[in-house]
Amino acid sequence: MEDDAFLSDLYKSQLEKAGHTVIQAFESSESISAIYDFKPDLVLLDLIMPRFTGMEVLKKIKAEKRLSSLNVIVLSNIKDNKIVNEAADLGAKGYIIKTSITPDQISEEVKKYL
Repeated sequence: MEDDAFLSDLYKSQLEKAGHTVIQAFESSESISAIYDFKPDLVLLDLIMPRFTGMEVLKKIKAEKRLSSLNVIVLSNIKDNKIVNEAADLGAKGYIIKTSITPDQISEEVKKYL
C-alpha cells in the first residue's frame, strides 16, 4: 500500500519480475478492501497515506481475527525508532526504509519475509 503511484509502479514491476502477483492500493480504505478481497501472503505498507495512517491500517489488520496472522512489512521513509518499535509492537514483521533500498532490491527484501 503505497500512495505514490510512480514508486508503487516501480515496486510492482520489480516484484512481478520476481514472480509475485501484486495488487496495488493507493489509499488506506482501499487497502483494507484489497486485503479482504485478495488475502495476500504479504502486505507492504507505507505509513503516510490518505484518510488513515499506515499505522491505523496495521491496527485494523491485526485486530481482525482472519487477518491477524498476515505478514505486514512497513515500507516507509520514517526513520524514528519509536515508530519502528510501535510498528513491531502492533505486529509488523519488518520495517524497511525506502531510501535504504532501490526498487531493484525490493524483491530481495520481500523474500526475507515470505
